[in-house]
Amino acid sequence: MKNEEITFAHRKKLKQVLKTVFDYGMQSGMISLNRSPTFEVILKNDTEKKPEILTIQEIQTLIQKAYESNHEWRKIWSTALLTGMRSGELYALEWSDIRFEDSLINVNKSYNCRARSIKSTKSGYWRQVPISADLLSVLKEQ
Repeated sequence: MKNEEITFAHRKKLKQVLKTVFDYGMQSGMISLNRSPTFEVILKNDTEKKPEILTIQEIQTLIQKAYESNHEWRKIWSTALLTGMRSGELYALEWSDIRFEDSLINVNKSYNCRARSIKSTKSGYWRQVPISADLLSVLKEQ
């Protein structure tokens, strides 16, 4: 499949489907194997995709234009860029997580949109984010 330029994601999905079929066959007694033959297949993605990251100038332009146009997401974008928080972490953020007296934000949960519930952060542990002067003004404005 790799030689025929089938994408890595498609190859990975196909391996997953085959594993599921073999697992079902083994559990139901239709196939007499100890483990799926897909166990031996190791897929590696040869091309590493470089993440697209905004430059400082692009960030400044984005925020400037957002505030000039009074965009409804301007405070969210500013908070995301000034804290490095993920979207689910921002969605789950509560005022009680913000400690103005210590100039810290406790990032201890995240919102899972599929399950529509609050869960732990992606990394599984909490962290504290310092509140800069710029972030403080955004939070006070909110």
